[in-house]
Amino acid sequence: MLARSVTRLLTIAALRGTVLPEHNIFDSQFIPADRPFREKQKEPIAIVYTEKSVRPLTRKMELDLVIDIAASIKSVSAVRETDDGPIIAYDVEAPPSDGAAELACDMVEDDIAAALTNIENSMSDAWREFCELRAPIQTLCGSDGRGVPRATRRLLFPLKVPSGPKRGTKLTGSWDTAVTTLENHEMAWMRIVGELIRTRFEHGEAKPWVHPVELAGLSQPEVRLLHMPHADGFIRKNEPPESD
Repeated sequence: MLARSVTRLLTIAALRGTVLPEHNIFDSQFIPADRPFREKQKEPIAIVYTEKSVRPLTRKMELDLVIDIAASIKSVSAVRETDDGPIIAYDVEAPPSDGAAELACDMVEDDIAAALTNIENSMSDAWREFCELRAPIQTLCGSDGRGVPRATRRLLFPLKVPSGPKRGTKLTGSWDTAVTTLENHEMAWMRIVGELIRTRFEHGEAKPWVHPVELAGLSQPEVRLLHMPHADGFIRKNEPPESD
Protein backbone atom coordinates (compact mmCIF):
# COMPACT_ATOMS: atom_id res chain seq x y z
CA MET A 1 0.00 0.00 0.00
CA LEU A 2 1.53 3.28 -1.10
CA ALA A 3 0.20 5.05 1.99
CA ARG A 4 2.94 3.20 3.88
CA SER A 5 5.70 4.61 1.65
CA VAL A 6 4.21 8.11 1.74
CA THR A 7 4.07 7.99 5.55
CA ARG A 8 7.74 6.94 5.82
CA LEU A 9 8.96 9.49 3.32
CA LEU A 10 7.02 12.36 4.88
CA THR A 11 8.48 11.33 8.25
CA ILE A 12 12.03 11.35 6.87
CA ALA A 13 11.41 14.72 5.19
CA ALA A 14 10.10 16.22 8.44
CA LEU A 15 13.07 14.93 10.48
CA ARG A 16 15.83 15.60 7.97
CA GLY A 17 17.83 18.67 8.89
CA THR A 18 15.58 19.56 11.84
CA VAL A 19 16.40 16.58 14.06
CA LEU A 20 19.18 14.63 12.32
CA PRO A 21 21.38 14.95 9.21
CA GLU A 22 20.19 13.14 6.08
CA HIS A 23 22.86 10.44 6.30
CA ASN A 24 21.80 9.52 9.86
CA ILE A 25 18.19 8.74 8.92
CA PHE A 26 17.47 5.39 7.27
CA ASP A 27 14.37 4.13 5.51
CA SER A 28 13.38 0.63 6.70
CA GLN A 29 16.89 -0.75 7.11
CA PHE A 30 19.46 -0.48 9.87
CA ILE A 31 22.63 0.01 7.84
CA PRO A 32 22.59 -0.39 4.04
CA ALA A 33 24.65 -3.47 3.20
CA ASP A 34 26.47 -1.68 0.40
CA ARG A 35 27.63 1.18 2.65
CA PRO A 36 29.58 -0.22 5.62
CA PHE A 37 31.48 2.40 7.57
CA ARG A 38 34.81 1.01 8.68
CA GLU A 39 35.51 1.37 12.39
CA LYS A 40 33.83 4.77 12.48
CA GLN A 41 31.01 5.92 14.68
CA LYS A 42 27.73 7.53 13.70
CA GLU A 43 25.78 9.42 16.31
CA PRO A 44 22.90 9.52 16.76
CA ILE A 45 20.79 7.68 14.15
CA ALA A 46 17.12 6.97 13.45
CA ILE A 47 15.51 4.25 11.33
CA VAL A 48 11.94 4.70 10.06
CA TYR A 49 9.60 1.74 9.51
CA THR A 50 5.93 1.14 8.85
CA GLU A 51 4.53 -2.02 10.41
CA LYS A 52 1.04 -3.36 11.12
CA SER A 53 -1.78 -1.87 9.09
CA VAL A 54 -5.55 -2.37 8.89
CA ARG A 55 -7.30 -1.21 5.75
CA PRO A 56 -11.08 -0.69 6.15
CA LEU A 57 -13.22 -0.50 3.05
CA THR A 58 -14.61 2.99 3.62
CA ARG A 59 -12.56 4.72 6.34
CA LYS A 60 -8.99 5.76 6.97
CA MET A 61 -6.55 2.89 7.40
CA GLU A 62 -4.76 2.24 10.67
CA LEU A 63 -0.98 2.15 10.37
CA ASP A 64 1.82 1.81 12.92
CA LEU A 65 4.83 4.07 12.30
CA VAL A 66 7.96 2.91 14.14
CA ILE A 67 11.14 4.94 14.62
CA ASP A 68 14.18 3.26 16.13
CA ILE A 69 16.79 5.51 17.75
CA ALA A 70 20.36 4.73 18.78
CA ALA A 71 22.51 7.20 20.70
CA SER A 72 25.36 6.09 18.43
CA ILE A 73 26.48 3.01 16.55
CA LYS A 74 29.83 1.70 15.52
CA SER A 75 30.77 -0.63 12.71
CA VAL A 76 32.54 -3.82 13.75
CA SER A 77 34.36 -5.96 11.20
CA ALA A 78 35.26 -9.63 11.52
CA VAL A 79 36.51 -12.40 9.24
CA ARG A 80 33.84 -15.04 8.72
CA GLU A 81 34.24 -18.40 7.03
CA THR A 82 31.82 -19.22 4.23
CA ASP A 83 31.49 -21.98 1.64
CA ASP A 84 33.30 -19.65 -0.78
CA GLY A 85 36.12 -18.90 1.63
CA PRO A 86 36.73 -16.20 4.24
CA ILE A 87 34.99 -12.84 3.89
CA ILE A 88 35.12 -9.61 5.87
CA ALA A 89 31.68 -9.10 7.42
CA TYR A 90 30.46 -5.85 8.94
CA ASP A 91 28.09 -5.60 11.85
CA VAL A 92 26.82 -2.69 13.92
CA GLU A 93 26.23 -2.28 17.61
CA ALA A 94 24.74 0.39 19.85
CA PRO A 95 26.61 1.50 22.99
CA PRO A 96 25.81 0.22 26.48
CA SER A 97 23.43 2.41 28.41
CA ASP A 98 24.88 5.20 30.53
CA GLY A 99 23.77 8.67 31.58
CA ALA A 100 25.21 10.50 28.59
CA ALA A 101 23.89 8.00 26.03
CA GLU A 102 20.45 7.96 27.64
CA LEU A 103 20.37 11.77 27.55
CA ALA A 104 21.22 11.67 23.83
CA CYS A 105 18.36 9.24 23.18
CA ASP A 106 15.96 11.34 25.26
CA MET A 107 16.88 14.50 23.37
CA VAL A 108 16.45 12.89 19.95
CA GLU A 109 13.17 11.29 21.03
CA ASP A 110 11.84 14.64 22.22
CA ASP A 111 12.98 16.38 19.01
CA ILE A 112 11.28 13.72 16.85
CA ALA A 113 7.99 14.04 18.73
CA ALA A 114 8.12 17.82 18.47
CA ALA A 115 8.98 17.80 14.75
CA LEU A 116 6.05 15.52 13.94
CA THR A 117 3.40 16.83 16.31
CA ASN A 118 3.80 20.56 16.96
CA ILE A 119 6.65 22.32 15.12
CA GLU A 120 5.29 24.41 12.25
CA ASN A 121 7.06 24.12 8.91
CA SER A 122 5.99 22.90 5.47
CA MET A 123 7.26 19.33 5.93
CA SER A 124 5.77 18.85 9.40
CA ASP A 125 2.50 20.45 8.28
CA ALA A 126 2.27 17.98 5.37
CA TRP A 127 2.97 15.09 7.77
CA ARG A 128 0.18 16.16 10.13
CA GLU A 129 -2.28 16.63 7.29
CA PHE A 130 -1.62 13.05 6.10
CA CYS A 131 -1.00 11.36 9.47
CA GLU A 132 -3.42 11.48 12.40
CA LEU A 133 -2.49 10.01 15.79
CA ARG A 134 -5.14 7.50 16.88
CA ALA A 135 -3.55 6.70 20.27
CA PRO A 136 -0.69 7.94 22.49
CA ILE A 137 2.91 7.63 21.30
CA GLN A 138 4.70 4.72 23.00
CA THR A 139 8.41 4.41 23.85
CA LEU A 140 10.36 1.21 24.51
CA CYS A 141 13.97 1.08 25.71
CA GLY A 142 16.30 -1.46 24.13
CA SER A 143 18.68 -4.19 25.28
CA ASP A 144 20.96 -6.67 23.57
CA GLY A 145 20.53 -10.44 23.29
CA ARG A 146 21.93 -10.92 26.80
CA GLY A 147 19.49 -8.47 28.32
CA VAL A 148 22.10 -5.74 28.84
CA PRO A 149 20.48 -2.30 28.41
CA ARG A 150 21.62 -0.46 25.29
CA ALA A 151 21.24 3.23 24.47
CA THR A 152 18.37 2.68 22.05
CA ARG A 153 14.69 3.60 21.81
CA ARG A 154 11.74 2.37 19.80
CA LEU A 155 9.01 4.95 19.24
CA LEU A 156 5.59 3.70 18.14
CA PHE A 157 3.21 6.18 16.51
CA PRO A 158 -0.28 4.60 16.08
CA LEU A 159 -1.68 6.47 13.09
CA LYS A 160 -4.69 6.87 10.87
CA VAL A 161 -3.76 7.66 7.26
CA PRO A 162 -5.83 8.02 4.08
CA SER A 163 -6.51 4.89 2.09
CA GLY A 164 -5.36 5.00 -1.51
CA PRO A 165 -7.49 7.12 -3.85
CA LYS A 166 -9.36 5.69 -6.78
CA ARG A 167 -7.05 4.93 -9.70
CA GLY A 168 -7.34 7.14 -12.75
CA THR A 169 -8.46 10.25 -10.87
CA LYS A 170 -6.60 13.39 -9.87
CA LEU A 171 -5.11 13.39 -6.41
CA THR A 172 -6.89 15.73 -4.00
CA GLY A 173 -6.78 16.70 -0.34
CA SER A 174 -4.07 15.24 1.87
CA TRP A 175 -2.90 12.86 -0.86
CA ASP A 176 -2.23 15.74 -3.23
CA THR A 177 -0.49 17.73 -0.47
CA ALA A 178 1.72 14.78 0.48
CA VAL A 179 2.72 13.85 -3.06
CA THR A 180 3.32 17.51 -4.01
CA THR A 181 5.60 17.81 -0.97
CA LEU A 182 7.65 14.86 -2.21
CA GLU A 183 7.71 16.12 -5.81
CA ASN A 184 9.08 19.49 -4.68
CA HIS A 185 11.66 18.10 -2.25
CA GLU A 186 15.31 19.05 -2.74
CA MET A 187 16.44 15.40 -2.62
CA ALA A 188 16.30 13.90 -6.12
CA TRP A 189 15.24 10.41 -5.05
CA MET A 190 12.30 11.78 -3.09
CA ARG A 191 11.14 13.82 -6.10
CA ILE A 192 11.29 10.68 -8.26
CA VAL A 193 9.18 8.72 -5.80
CA GLY A 194 6.62 11.54 -5.64
CA GLU A 195 6.35 11.64 -9.44
CA LEU A 196 6.09 7.84 -9.57
CA ILE A 197 3.25 7.75 -7.04
CA ARG A 198 1.29 10.48 -8.83
CA THR A 199 1.72 8.69 -12.16
CA ARG A 200 0.55 5.37 -10.73
CA PHE A 201 -2.57 6.88 -9.14
CA GLU A 202 -3.59 9.39 -11.81
CA HIS A 203 -2.64 7.46 -14.96
CA GLY A 204 -1.85 3.88 -13.92
CA GLU A 205 -4.02 0.81 -14.23
CA ALA A 206 -3.85 -2.26 -12.06
CA LYS A 207 -2.16 -5.04 -14.07
CA PRO A 208 0.62 -7.54 -13.45
CA TRP A 209 4.28 -6.81 -14.11
CA VAL A 210 7.65 -8.42 -13.55
CA HIS A 211 9.72 -5.35 -12.82
CA PRO A 212 7.52 -2.51 -11.48
CA VAL A 213 10.02 0.16 -12.47
CA GLU A 214 9.84 -0.90 -16.10
CA LEU A 215 6.07 -0.57 -16.17
CA ALA A 216 6.26 2.76 -14.41
CA GLY A 217 8.48 4.15 -17.17
CA LEU A 218 11.48 5.23 -15.12
CA SER A 219 14.81 5.75 -16.84
CA GLN A 220 17.84 3.65 -15.95
CA PRO A 221 19.54 6.49 -13.97
CA GLU A 222 16.32 6.97 -11.98
CA VAL A 223 16.15 3.25 -11.24
CA ARG A 224 19.76 3.15 -10.06
CA LEU A 225 19.24 6.25 -7.92
CA LEU A 226 16.39 4.49 -6.09
CA HIS A 227 18.33 1.20 -5.77
CA MET A 228 15.25 -0.60 -7.07
CA PRO A 229 15.44 -4.10 -8.63
CA HIS A 230 15.86 -4.04 -12.38
CA ALA A 231 16.76 -6.38 -15.19
CA ASP A 232 20.16 -6.33 -16.86
CA GLY A 233 20.19 -4.13 -19.97
CA PHE A 234 17.27 -2.10 -18.64
CA ILE A 235 15.60 0.22 -21.15
CA ARG A 236 12.45 2.32 -20.92
CA LYS A 237 9.38 0.31 -21.97
CA ASN A 238 5.66 0.85 -22.22
CA GLU A 239 4.84 -2.71 -21.18
CA PRO A 240 6.55 -5.11 -18.77
CA PRO A 241 8.70 -7.94 -20.16
CA GLU A 242 7.14 -11.34 -20.66
CA SER A 243 7.47 -13.57 -17.59
CA ASP A 244 9.47 -16.77 -17.87
